[in-house]
Amino acid sequence: MPHRVMSIVASCFVALVGASAARAVPVQWNSGPGNNGHFYDVVAAPRGITRTAAADAAAALGGYLATPVTAEENAFIFSLISADANLWLIDAASNGIGPWTGGVRSGGSFAWVSGEPFSFSNFAAGEPNNFGGNEDFIEYFGHGALIGDTWNDYPDDATTSGRPLPVAFVVEFDAIPEPASFALLALAALPLIRRR
Repeated sequence: MPHRVMSIVASCFVALVGASAARAVPVQWNSGPGNNGHFYDVVAAPRGITRTAAADAAAALGGYLATPVTAEENAFIFSLISADANLWLIDAASNGIGPWTGGVRSGGSFAWVSGEPFSFSNFAAGEPNNFGGNEDFIEYFGHGALIGDTWNDYPDDATTSGRPLPVAFVVEFDAIPEPASFALLALAALPLIRRR
């Protein structure tokens, strides 16, 4: 597929989702201790996005919400999201609400959407607390600060309790799709996002 056509497809996808890719090409984690060779892309959603919509968009792009299963992977993902304050917002308690991850509460404990073991945890002090009884997902969190590499449990649609929606999510790809396939996947995502 010609580059111009892919650009038009990507632009349409961005316009309909209200999100924009923070990077033109996903970044591969292929150096340093523990690297897994996976690719990561940070997607901004300036109007806010529920965890369900973020997961649907990640799947439509051929990936899944990122799963920082080790301290090294968490540090790598944080390096991708820490330099851009537009991927974060401050809540009423002066905490930083960051991008969604692929962590989900399952039967009282957390699991990764990838099926990898949940053996590493980086929750902020006092978290997870399941505030309101519906905080079933993990987002990056800055406790008392705009940006932090720790996590917080958060509800799918925080607006129902008067809290802000995260404005970004991180997509992980085991392997990067071919450019033409990536454009077709973006087109396939349009109906998913339009319904929301």
